Amino acid sequence: MYTSKIHFIIVAGLLSVGSTSNIKAEEEHSEFIEAFNADNTQQMIEVLKKYNSQTINKKSAYGETLLIIAAFIGNADIVRAAIKAGAEIDAQDCDGYTALMEAASLDNVEVIKALLDAGANIDMQDSEGYTALMEAAQQGNSESVRTLIKAGANIEIHTKHSHTALMLADLSCHAEVVQILLDAGAHIDQE
Repeated sequence: MYTSKIHFIIVAGLLSVGSTSNIKAEEEHSEFIEAFNADNTQQMIEVLKKYNSQTINKKSAYGETLLIIAAFIGNADIVRAAIKAGAEIDAQDCDGYTALMEAASLDNVEVIKALLDAGANIDMQDSEGYTALMEAAQQGNSESVRTLIKAGANIEIHTKHSHTALMLADLSCHAEVVQILLDAGAHIDQE
């Protein structure tokens, strides 16, 4: 059900460069890793209930927190459990990527809604200036785009390379998303 990328992120990321803080993070997250490896959603949720905010927000060498990983897993119940355990909603990885951006890029509307309900910053930008809306638009994720626009996402934010969500959808040949953004009032004549 889950991809091996998660295991790589958790284990390799937490253990990389042998730093003691990463080894400590891996040890603190070992129960979650075991539940993940067993593909046991309920066990992952139960483990998250035991964690305090310090443990839940421990970052891997790549900067991922368990909330970002939970968003990648794509299970809204796991995301809610991480939030309830004290996860920082807008925690960013080494590239500035957030759980909301992860959910938007994967077109997981249920996780997007859970994060927004918990107060996620809808217009937070990563290190390149991308927002969750831009991630969804670039991937052609029409339902995520609709959900983010309805929740108030700014459709005119620019990346560091001056791209808007509309431009990214157009460059990626996602006509449906382009139309959704135009219908929402996106400007064609952006510089």
